[in-house]
Amino acid sequence: MPPEPGTSGFADLLRTLRRARGWTQEELAAKARVGVRTLRDLERARARPQRATADLLAVALGLDDPQRTEFTRAARHGAGTDLLVEGRGISLPQPPALIGRDVELTHLEAALRQAALVTLVGVAGVGKTSLALAAAHRVAHRHVGGVAGIVISEVSTEADILAAVATVFGVARVRDLPARLTGRPALLLVDAVDRAAEPTGAALRWLQGHLPALRLLATGRHPTGITGEYVWPVDPLEPPPPGLTDPAEIARYPAARLFLDRLREVGLAEVGASDAMAVAELVRRLGGLPLALELAAARGRVLAVPEILDRYGDRVLDLADPAATSLRAAIAASYRLLEPHERWALRRLAQFRNRWSVELAEPLLAGGPPGLPQDVVVLLDRLTGLGLVSVRGSTAVRFRVLDVVRDFGREEAEREGEAADAAGRHARVIAGYAARTAAELVGPGQQAAIARLGDIAIDIRAALVWAAEYDPDTALRLAAALPRWWRFRGHDRQGREWLRRLLDHPGTAGADPTVRAWARLGLAQLAAEHGEGAAELPELEEALATFVRYGDVAGQLAARTQLCVVLQAAGDPELAREHGLAALALATAPARRRPADGRRPGRRSPPCAGPREPGRGRPAGGPVRRGGGRRPSGAGAVGGVRRPRAPQARPRYGRPRAGPGRPVRRGPGGARRVGRGAAGGTHRGVPGPRGRGPGPGGTAVRGRGAGAGRAARRAGRGRGAGRCGREYG
Repeated sequence: MPPEPGTSGFADLLRTLRRARGWTQEELAAKARVGVRTLRDLERARARPQRATADLLAVALGLDDPQRTEFTRAARHGAGTDLLVEGRGISLPQPPALIGRDVELTHLEAALRQAALVTLVGVAGVGKTSLALAAAHRVAHRHVGGVAGIVISEVSTEADILAAVATVFGVARVRDLPARLTGRPALLLVDAVDRAAEPTGAALRWLQGHLPALRLLATGRHPTGITGEYVWPVDPLEPPPPGLTDPAEIARYPAARLFLDRLREVGLAEVGASDAMAVAELVRRLGGLPLALELAAARGRVLAVPEILDRYGDRVLDLADPAATSLRAAIAASYRLLEPHERWALRRLAQFRNRWSVELAEPLLAGGPPGLPQDVVVLLDRLTGLGLVSVRGSTAVRFRVLDVVRDFGREEAEREGEAADAAGRHARVIAGYAARTAAELVGPGQQAAIARLGDIAIDIRAALVWAAEYDPDTALRLAAALPRWWRFRGHDRQGREWLRRLLDHPGTAGADPTVRAWARLGLAQLAAEHGEGAAELPELEEALATFVRYGDVAGQLAARTQLCVVLQAAGDPELAREHGLAALALATAPARRRPADGRRPGRRSPPCAGPREPGRGRPAGGPVRRGGGRRPSGAGAVGGVRRPRAPQARPRYGRPRAGPGRPVRRGPGGARRVGRGAAGGTHRGVPGPRGRGPGPGGTAVRGRGAGAGRAARRAGRGRGAGRCGREYG
């Protein structure tokens, strides 16, 4: 923002007096009881000094009468709210060149057509004022009544604000504003509404009630709360993703482009290809926050980019500028706007390293302090509205705490003595989520499950690292759920190292035996991926013994299957065959067969195994099916009673059955091709012409009788004709 006319002299005088006393801006602001941001804007000549502010500064500086006279003469006397300087045709300064804000400007232009009040909300340093100025200039042609702006200060009152509005629109009194703007649309930019929230809200309500043609564009760390307000959270600039090494590709991302642009301003013309990766990593750690990028780029006067990364990469909150506030102070200003329970929630959410979902946030925030909403969505909406949390996605919504906010939240958790409890809860939440998702790594939902675990890969590693040191049981439970995911990602060696480390840890000796058994099984599975399965054979045998001892059938099947693989690779096919037969016997045991009611324990029944529809199967009070759950073979069936069936009944699978008005197709030798009562039975699946050739005795293969089906199955020539043509044992 360019300096305002007439303010440069006061800015120079204020800076000279402060430095003569050896004070920092923070020290003078504290002595004068004004905001640090207000003092910074005055020394940069970005705002006109208020009468009350000038008096407070004069007292704090200890000026004698001649000095005070000169000081107050340099200060501009006026209302308690600063006026934005007149620019080209509108009463606003020209905005700085924006980078990566084209989409936001387009949306704001549309929002200002519909909403009477649009508020840009975000943390300090995210670029709210610059974006608002650019949006105001873009829509100026639609507001023939004028475009003007004011800046709210900590001491502004409702009367001060309304008087300032009257001044910028060229009238002497606020009651003259309706006549000034009658029938002509106008736009007012109100910057920093959070500095004096209640007076500003009252003034804006008065303006809305008396000036229906006036559009309001506000900026602040939180919304005004006025009815009909359209809130637009301003997010940081997008940083480059990990893995990029090409300088041209890195520079395409707005955050990197802004950082490089500011480096050129301080004299560093070009960044070499060798520093490109350092630029990308630094920009990511700064979270794309414009203020942080500018403060880091200012260090380019004396440090190379890799040196900036090494020095500030892990403590970005320490970035500051002599003429500006520190990044930590900027984030603290937004943090202080939260209620106590909201601060607690933010400290908990700061444990997440990347994007997270509501499903993960709910258990992390469970058991919070009084005042915490029962519905976590309400809290997330509040934090998102303040710009402390960003949200992305339309179908699968994901949230993310801004990087600098996360660092600040973790610092606050340390200060409050909550760090260990928050990290432990985070590790347990991630372990539980991984265990639930790992169960879906087999079947049609496999790819989706892999993607969900990939989204929290950074949090999985962070939870493992913390829990391995402070909560080994949780670490083992987490690692035992991940072998299949590690195999899919090609991390079999890293996963094996984690499991070995945790199994050997003294703290896991008393863990749940079945958890240790699954960890041992995963150890052998991962070792087999790189040809070292035989080395973990003792662990695999111990896992099997544990599963047998505790009756874990799924574990026994998995362990015996893995033993087959390992023993075959080790050159012991006979023992491998024994485990294979044992697994087969376990899988086909009567307890695991489908009972007569058609349902298999522990498995969702097939579509045809549920209750029959009316007219399909045995009617109420009719004869009961016999034959161990198989279909009767028809009139010639032995030991079975043929079930009555409705005319024109259609099968659930295959072709329509024969019935009145439907010809019966016959195969070679006159055997029925469609139907299921043919003497001798038919069998689906016996090879023949076009896959439907005759079965034994010249019968066709399309029917569902029992006799030849069982015979063919025994002969190894196809599947038995069980219910729906297939065996579910």
